[in-house]
Amino acid sequence: MSSRRPLGSAFVGLRTSMTIEEVDCERRGYKLTKTVLGTGAYAKVKLAYVMENKIEKDRRLALDLLEKGHIMVWKLL
Repeated sequence: MSSRRPLGSAFVGLRTSMTIEEVDCERRGYKLTKTVLGTGAYAKVKLAYVMENKIEKDRRLALDLLEKGHIMVWKLL
């Protein structure tokens, strides 16, 4: 009997409907939306919201968002 975990067991707490891009963005402090702002031959640009923990850690970003009056950013995927 092996004590090894089955593949994917490290991601048990994650929602199965999340894409790799969504998981990566959340890990970096952004909540990715389904809204596509643009597409190209290389990548898609999607709308994202900055999560509170990211704002608390990045003063320059926090000041920029305060100046703009919203927490929306674009992410190149």
